[in-house]
Parts: sequence; structure tokens; C-alpha cells
Amino acid sequence: MYVGVATFELHIPHSGSLKEKRSVVRSLRDRLRAKFEISVAEVALNDLYQRARLALAMVSGDSTVIERAFASALELVESQSDGEIIGWEQELIQFDDEAPLSMPRLGSNDTEME
Repeated sequence: MYVGVATFELHIPHSGSLKEKRSVVRSLRDRLRAKFEISVAEVALNDLYQRARLALAMVSGDSTVIERAFASALELVESQSDGEIIGWEQELIQFDDEAPLSMPRLGSNDTEME
């Protein structure tokens, strides 16, 4: 199993307010979710009205599926967003499908499993 995570920063030069920025981010987020079936969230720079940092996440049994989805997502952001990408990072993490799973330890503030 593979987990892919990508983060990117977007410069939105025409935005004059947080409301305009949210509109651009929401539109882009919705298009990415619908087209690539990936998780998308704004993760930083929330108080800046001309910059946004978003993160993408995807899980698949095939690493090439994630790599292709991220490449296509990058292409969509570059060609169809109202902003300019000023940074992109991505990471692919492989999990051992055959490894035994352990139960999480609950802390003192957590509810006991019944």
C-alpha cells in the first residue's frame, strides 16, 4: 500500500481580500477532488489573501496511480487555477501489506474500547 502526500503554494495576485482568496481555493479544491478523487485541504497561510498552501493526499495499492494523479493535479493547477504555483513538494510512503498490525494504545484521556 502506498500513501502519497503533496503540498503546494499558490500565489493569487488578483486577490484583494480573504473572501476572494477563499473563492479561488474552494474552486480549485473542488475541481481536484472531483477529477482525481483525492483529499485536498488548505493547510497554511490562512491569513494571507494572496497566498495559499494546499495539501493533497491519496492512498493506492499502486504507486504509479498516485504519481500519475499528482502529475495531472499539478498540470491542472498550473493551467486552470487563478493563481501561480510558487512551490511543490510530494512524497510517496510505502507500507508493508504483510506486516502484522498492532492495536493503538489509548492514553489516560482517551476513552477505553469496550
